[in-house]
Amino acid sequence: MKKIIVTLLATVLLVGALTLPAAALSPQGGRDNRLTQTLNLTPEQQQKLLDIRQTFQRDTLPIRQHMQRTRLELKQLWAAPQLDQSQIQGKVKEKTDLQIQLVQKRRDLAAKIKAVLTPDQLKTFEKYQNRFRDGLACHRFAHPLHSDTQAKPANQ
Repeated sequence: MKKIIVTLLATVLLVGALTLPAAALSPQGGRDNRLTQTLNLTPEQQQKLLDIRQTFQRDTLPIRQHMQRTRLELKQLWAAPQLDQSQIQGKVKEKTDLQIQLVQKRRDLAAKIKAVLTPDQLKTFEKYQNRFRDGLACHRFAHPLHSDTQAKPANQ
């Protein structure tokens, strides 16, 4: 009986693992799929963009992993009983350098994506990018910690 349950569970997990990539590319997927539909991309363009994104993910994986390790090391330095400012500054610089590398890679990614698009698609893509960027800015500045228009106490 145990073997049947284990076999059934393993089968369910295997089927789930195999269908997950297909679900990620479905029309109900994330922002990339909405963009694909909005731009009305050809199948060839979709494949090129998928290849570009996969290459980006593969190329930036070491940087992202290094950044994650650096963040953890920085948290440990800040949590130490005795703060070592020179080590903290070194880790902050290391993290900043990694962030700069990622920004450069993202700019390269955007340039490669734009090269695949037609002029009309490019206009739509740039509107989409601006709207997304503006939405993030609005969300960030709507937060009380980032707002200059915080409520002031009544006694002031």
